[in-house]
Amino acid sequence: MAETRITDIFDPEVFDSYSLDRVIAKSALIDCGLAVEVPRFNQFLAGPGTTVTAPHWNAIVVSDEPNVSGDDPAVTSTPKKFTTRTELAIRQSVNQSWSTMNLAVDIAGSDPMNDVLTQTTAYWNNDLQLRAFKTALALLLDSIANFSGDLVNDVSSVDAGSAVVDGNLFSADAFLDADATMGEYMGELSGFLTHPIVFNRMRKLDLIDFIPASEGDRLIPTYMGARIFLYNNAPTVTYDPGGGNLVRYYSVLFAPGSFGLGRGVGKNPSAIAYDEAAGNGAGQETLYDRKQWVVHPRGYTWTSSSMAGESPTYAELALAVNWTRTVPVGDRERIGIAGLLTNG
Repeated sequence: MAETRITDIFDPEVFDSYSLDRVIAKSALIDCGLAVEVPRFNQFLAGPGTTVTAPHWNAIVVSDEPNVSGDDPAVTSTPKKFTTRTELAIRQSVNQSWSTMNLAVDIAGSDPMNDVLTQTTAYWNNDLQLRAFKTALALLLDSIANFSGDLVNDVSSVDAGSAVVDGNLFSADAFLDADATMGEYMGELSGFLTHPIVFNRMRKLDLIDFIPASEGDRLIPTYMGARIFLYNNAPTVTYDPGGGNLVRYYSVLFAPGSFGLGRGVGKNPSAIAYDEAAGNGAGQETLYDRKQWVVHPRGYTWTSSSMAGESPTYAELALAVNWTRTVPVGDRERIGIAGLLTNG
């Protein structure tokens, strides 16, 4: 049976453009407003360099009392200053490859590479989400270490010798108290990342609403208007103070525009390699796909305090030491994430 190989239909220029557009169009981060594309980041990725500086105007202090108007020309008003802050975002250059052996395709009678665009779109969407979520964990850990936990509502128990009570588990009150850490921006959530254990607790409490996806072929779970992102690898912390394991689950709340997103293509963003000698002459086909991202949290700068390669790994994105808060003290509400720490 004759097989249509990816090399028969592959046009790198078409694939690269369509793949990138499709990833963005299908991105749940953008669909729910958690991330917004930043033209400056896209322009940066089209050129050289590993980091880009993003200047921001700080908000004026709206609580400042205005001057009392008078008629004495000798009494003048002292203008308030507009101040700026600078954030440093890092280029995240990543790639992946997939291959099939000709003999395996011949025996199976179907070729997984024929659906490669659909499969790679799902792969890169997941990569974008994980980069945002790993970064969010770092910001929560930084908050706990350096800012008295101002981003986090912690209702969990750390005493493995005591029974976990309802107050240590997810509840509507605990969620609202985490949301309240955002100050005047509370109630404007667009995303909620949580672990399946916590999600199941929410199901038992009948707290989840389901809305149809734009494609109409599936339902999306939501809570209080926020899209739920369900991940087995959502962050957990395990304590063992008394000989028994006690798991604490980090759930993360996101406000709209929590992250700025940039996308770009480098040299040879995709390619097909065909190895005739592989498989003792049966042949092997490999697709290489390369992406350039900026996934940057609002209110922080990248410090590269701990990074082994040219771009950060998931683990390095999740390290608090790699991020420094840039918003002024007392301006916590400008940071678009909050954390909820529970035992389930």
